[in-house]
Amino acid sequence: MDEEPDTLHRFPEKTAEALQGLIRLVALSNAGGVVATISVISANADIDGISPSGNYMVTTRSRVDTSPVSLLIDRDGNEVMTLETTDLTGLPADWQWPEPFKLKAADGKTDLYGVIYRPPGFSPEKHYPVLDFSSPHPGFSFVPHASFSSGECFGDPYLMGAAFAALGFIVVTMEVPGMPYRHKSFQDACYGRIASVNSFADRIGGLKQLSKRYPYMDLDRVGMVGYDGITGPVYGLLEHPEFYKVGVNGDCLHDIRM
Repeated sequence: MDEEPDTLHRFPEKTAEALQGLIRLVALSNAGGVVATISVISANADIDGISPSGNYMVTTRSRVDTSPVSLLIDRDGNEVMTLETTDLTGLPADWQWPEPFKLKAADGKTDLYGVIYRPPGFSPEKHYPVLDFSSPHPGFSFVPHASFSSGECFGDPYLMGAAFAALGFIVVTMEVPGMPYRHKSFQDACYGRIASVNSFADRIGGLKQLSKRYPYMDLDRVGMVGYDGITGPVYGLLEHPEFYKVGVNGDCLHDIRM
């Protein structure tokens, strides 16, 4: 094995403690094997650049409920200095940070992770309609793992969830079996029956768990929205009309079985 790393890889790991995941930055050798674990970060981390010497890297650390911070880290994982912290002065005065959560799947064993958004001016004394924005897909996730633009799908899910919440909804998005970024058996849950990626037993069960935790969620007024060919709004209304009252698809819709 070479002593010097040839490549740097980013491995997301779901943990109960971090809720939104650990990012393990690992140096690998082209000869095979791990040279060193560079850093373990309790948040989402983007690798923004590596120095020509390979001794330093710039990474931006973020979670859905905190502002992003860019750091200079050495090859041993030590934080050398803070390069920049996000300027939040432009946020509305009544901005509500989303909250990461952990639930149990319908099997009672599997941990599910997600994010809940609350509307500006939120009051726990009121009751709010609920919008299911999970948009499950076997190839990508609409569940943000970082704040603002640092996340999956170009950061859009984070901003879209906040925009829907600004309309007066409690917005919930969660990762369910059949989706990527966990492990193979988790993603394989919808293999051969791709429409099952909607995983309504887990989503409906998850919303019921959250409503016990947060009684201001009005489960008599639940809707669903989807994008990028997500079929959930259609399947939800057809298969669970007693739970989902409205379904809206904001993009092209095709037969997911084909």
